[in-house]
Amino acid sequence: MSDIYNLLNNAANEKVEEKPRIPPEEYAKQKQQKRQNLYDMAEKQTHEVVSSPQNYLNYLEMQSKFGYTVTNTLLVMAQCPQATLLKDNNRWVEEKKYVKKGVKGIGILEPKGEYQGNDGVIRTNYDVKYVFDISQLNRPYRMKKQNLSVREIISGLVYQSPVKMQMVDNTENGSLVQYSPDNQMIYYADGMSPTDLMEGLAREYCYVEFESQYGNVDRTEDAFMVKSAAYILCKKLNIPVSNVDFANEVKNYFEGMDSRDTKEELSNIKSIADEVSNRAERGIYRLQQERDSASRGEER
Repeated sequence: MSDIYNLLNNAANEKVEEKPRIPPEEYAKQKQQKRQNLYDMAEKQTHEVVSSPQNYLNYLEMQSKFGYTVTNTLLVMAQCPQATLLKDNNRWVEEKKYVKKGVKGIGILEPKGEYQGNDGVIRTNYDVKYVFDISQLNRPYRMKKQNLSVREIISGLVYQSPVKMQMVDNTENGSLVQYSPDNQMIYYADGMSPTDLMEGLAREYCYVEFESQYGNVDRTEDAFMVKSAAYILCKKLNIPVSNVDFANEVKNYFEGMDSRDTKEELSNIKSIADEVSNRAERGIYRLQQERDSASRGEER
């Protein structure tokens, strides 16, 4: 027993070697450099995603997976293009999931208050935050996939619809589903497959949302932006997309834009998809609640 007490006494008296503290100026400099590295990475990735149709579609699909800003989506794409589910280390630990030892985190930018620049403009301050993908956990982890029914998806898309709907034998230009700004009406053809109906509604509600945000809509001039938003929306709701020809216009569409303008346009596309998606999610949730309530009533 005396040996044990000697061990404890020796441990208590042992001098702990302290790590030298980094001067505040040096620490601030290191943080700024980390931020700058991510800014540079995002700028490079911005040019990359609009350089080819496939790169652009990959970006849109990545954007559909996470609720991140355009910049953070670009950063994830640059560092871990196969990412499917991201959380910081604390969130994973809360779920009793642990990141593999030695794995490098995926750096993103997190808002940390505001500051006033020398020009008097209020700007957002950002810190570097690290997240980890599900593939970086030390044990296999099966994601819970949300399998929505056709009824749930369609109910979500038409929930609190800002325009009316009408079934017709044939729509203008032969389209199975088409929004008419003049009539504030979405026309849809009789006898469509569920997949065609879901894809058509997703696209046309993006036209409706475009008009809501910008005041008017031109089906030719605004098609690229609207179809890009619809692609994000379809991927979110797991709706098959039959035609991705719009992506062939990506280089022409972004030609002449610098990285700042490009990211702003990508943010505008995301905004359209988000607005329609948020409304659809509310509709899906309401339908599920009504169904669960009815089911509980039958059990009584």
